[in-house]
Amino acid sequence: MGPSYNDSFSSFSSGGGGLSSGGSGGIFSGKDTRQNNMNQSEMNNRDVILTPSPVGERSNIKKWIVIILVALVVVATGLGIAWMVIGRNSGSPASDTADLEKSFSNYACYLMNGEVCDNFDGLEVPSFEDSYFVKSLDDGSFSEGYSSKLKEYFDAFNDSYNKENDADLNGLFYSNKATLYLVVYYYNGNSLSTNEILEKYLSDGEEAAKAMITSMVAPFESLGVLYGVNFYETYYKWGMGTLELIKDYERIGCIGDGLINFECVSQRMDSVMNDRKKTISKQYMDMDAILGYSINALYNNIFNIEEAVEFLITGEEDEEDEE
Repeated sequence: MGPSYNDSFSSFSSGGGGLSSGGSGGIFSGKDTRQNNMNQSEMNNRDVILTPSPVGERSNIKKWIVIILVALVVVATGLGIAWMVIGRNSGSPASDTADLEKSFSNYACYLMNGEVCDNFDGLEVPSFEDSYFVKSLDDGSFSEGYSSKLKEYFDAFNDSYNKENDADLNGLFYSNKATLYLVVYYYNGNSLSTNEILEKYLSDGEEAAKAMITSMVAPFESLGVLYGVNFYETYYKWGMGTLELIKDYERIGCIGDGLINFECVSQRMDSVMNDRKKTISKQYMDMDAILGYSINALYNNIFNIEEAVEFLITGEEDEEDEE
């Protein structure tokens, strides 16, 4: 399948909801139960009765202790909430800001120029078509080590900040991670063609061909829905539908010497086969479009993530956004 990354795509900026945290507090309660088992006759028969501080005085002391404890808990809880609110509003990261900034720069610079850097702000940003990322897809070098390193730098960035600290950045990370993994998985050994399915079917049989399809599409299962389409489900249905169509071509005698004779197919194809062909053609186009959108989004997400990281570190919005 050929990616459509050279087509003209609209810009995508991914966002999403983040994590919201909540908690529940308890109520301090005390119970002071006193019991006097002495009856009056016993009291009268005693020679000496030792009486420490009066019962009423002890009760007042314990009440004050409880009041003080409750007050301390309320104050501590209030300080804790205030600390969380101030920390979140100031954009202070849970992890070291220098590590966060450096890990982002490594990922962003490697995607743009194929090299790591300490400061993305100082980088001369190439156009979409001239970015190392897109060029590597054009010349086939994407799968030759570059894709695995790109994923490695993103994962390091992903681990360098507290994911519950900023909702906008969480959404960007979730979207960008799924998009990046889709492109990395597909162009790094998990792409299938009709010819590959045909060869496997003819050499090892139907079950072997099904096993190959299942194995190739498996990494995409965890990615969920991207741009309104579940890539895993679409890819799986396309693979299995292609296999069924190959069996149809074999049944009508249009496969010979390991190849499909399409002139024969055009003469002998019935309406059922034609409908199947239309279905898998639509699935193919959906996958091709998602791959193209994903490649475009990975480039544009860099700038959205940069703004979110800057706000997380400094607590200040980008000046252009404020105008």
